[in-house]
Amino acid sequence: MMSRWGQPTPSLATKRVKIRRGHGWSKKVKARKVPPPAQPKLRPLDKDFVWPCVADIRYAQDHHGNDKPKQATMVEGLWQVDERLWIPSAANDLIQRIMIVAHCGSAGHRGHAALVATVRRLFYVDHLADRASEFLRDCLLCPHVKGGRVVHRPYAPRWHAKERNEGIHFDYLYMGEAFSGAKYVLVLKDDLTHYCELIACDGPTSQVCVDALVDWTKRFGMPRVWVSDQGTHFKNVAMKALAHKFKVHHDLTLAYCPWRNGTVERMNRDILQVMRVMLRE
Repeated sequence: MMSRWGQPTPSLATKRVKIRRGHGWSKKVKARKVPPPAQPKLRPLDKDFVWPCVADIRYAQDHHGNDKPKQATMVEGLWQVDERLWIPSAANDLIQRIMIVAHCGSAGHRGHAALVATVRRLFYVDHLADRASEFLRDCLLCPHVKGGRVVHRPYAPRWHAKERNEGIHFDYLYMGEAFSGAKYVLVLKDDLTHYCELIACDGPTSQVCVDALVDWTKRFGMPRVWVSDQGTHFKNVAMKALAHKFKVHHDLTLAYCPWRNGTVERMNRDILQVMRVMLRE
């Protein structure tokens, strides 16, 4: 890892290429010097990131010298433990920057064992495994590529209605397999009054949702805001055309964030609870 920081510019490589002349390819093959592919630079995305250096390590050791291990020895002005640079546990910013270099960029956002092994080769940090686990839990990119169902999203203010029928939430609820009849329920809920309507249907389609919203509008008036997830039955040309026709803002929640449409998700849980009790009776 440390060797890549001061790596010299690679020399030119020789590659045989075919030269096109006139209207066809020439049979002559010439040797031409071409530069090899550029080496990927290991760098964080933040332009304000400060790379850890020897001066930072010496500064941290000087300010937290009372915490150094008993087996630490002075080598060329720096404290080392088992031929590894000692990093004080209180130097949180320095430890975080070292882990960013060892985990992000071309390091590939590998797992806990790889991160601990990479840092441990060069540095001695107390409770390194625990610090690495805490660091990986806060990584925003790892959940996108490691199969996790919960992906971290930035916080944002939630919208709430101040008038009746100002905004409605809707979502499809799967009721389970059935030999005949409806398998889904379209749940519509007013944001302020919590008034709900349930529409049974055979499948989650945009046509069922469009008909339900038109029927709601005929009886209660025109809402200003629709809130739903980004399922294909809600995010499509038909829904977009209806919203444009009714002059309604359709608020689509982020993926993997059911709490953004939590009021209707809570209603779904109540519906399933009632249905389970009725079936048991």
